[in-house]
Amino acid sequence: MKSCRTACFGMTQLFLLVALLMVFSEPTCAQTPDLIQAAKKEAEVVVFGSLENDVAAAINKGFEAKYGIKTNYFRGSSTVIIDRITTEHRTGKMSSDVVYTTAEPMKFINKEKGLLARYVSPSAKEYDKKLIDDFFGPNYRSVIIGFIYNKNMIKPEDAPKSYEDIVSPKWKGKIAMGNPTLHDTTIDWLSSLHFVFGSTQKANEWIKKLAALEPLMLDSMVPVGERIASGEVPLGVAYVKYVHLWNRKGAPMDYVKGLPVYLGDGNYIGLTNKAPHPNAARLFVDYFLGQESSEIMANVGEFVNRPGIYPPIEGAEQVAGRFVQVVSMTADQYSKKKEEYRQIFRR
Repeated sequence: MKSCRTACFGMTQLFLLVALLMVFSEPTCAQTPDLIQAAKKEAEVVVFGSLENDVAAAINKGFEAKYGIKTNYFRGSSTVIIDRITTEHRTGKMSSDVVYTTAEPMKFINKEKGLLARYVSPSAKEYDKKLIDDFFGPNYRSVIIGFIYNKNMIKPEDAPKSYEDIVSPKWKGKIAMGNPTLHDTTIDWLSSLHFVFGSTQKANEWIKKLAALEPLMLDSMVPVGERIASGEVPLGVAYVKYVHLWNRKGAPMDYVKGLPVYLGDGNYIGLTNKAPHPNAARLFVDYFLGQESSEIMANVGEFVNRPGIYPPIEGAEQVAGRFVQVVSMTADQYSKKKEEYRQIFRR
């Protein structure tokens, strides 16, 4: 009996050892010699994305330096990206290999159009499991919306401290925001404010107060940041990352800190179904989700979701910890919300 127990124990130890060896010997990324060689034969990768050109250029440069594969980048809003990929698919002339933008458009492209291919990069294992989508893999960054302001026009001690402060009558005619009848992200943000106020009724009351301030309506959040940085408007609804972006360019920007909730949207990266350069595409996705690329994004102000990496923005860790994903809506729900906000903001 003793020898049997000893033998069984020995076999158990052996199985555990084999299991551990299998775990630790598993490749940490898909950048195998065969994949790299096949990607190099394809010579290039075509990427459609919504990252600002300078950020994307830094990532593309790092990829090119590491693998010697040319990156052709087309930047557009999520709407433009959807339209372009749909058109390419319809005409049978697909040029794009990789696409990345905010979560809802990516899901729309996949669910409604079926234009993307499933690829969960092995780099995904470095991300929190809660951020892993079964189809796309990691939500690699969050575009977080807050209230930014020009410190030459508003002293920090006089800046708003809460959502209620934002809708004070003293800011009438002094706020810029995306047009909620045109800009999808602004629609998402407004439609998700119940996460801030605890009920749809209270959120709608706040939205009506915001509309009463007659905010300057712009096409997207990019021009909102530009107008605040130039001093044309002192305050606006825009991405928190713009604070770092414009501070680097010499504009005195800051954001409202200490809010209980910061709403925003996640981002995914994926492969097109008929990618002309499928191996280079996979290699690019692996690199994009890796440490080097995440640090490049964070250094220019992006809130990446790779653990332990934060942008050089005061309070960034607290903002990331209070991030709440905006709601998902169908095409019909979007249409209804656009009309609702058209009435409220009288656009």
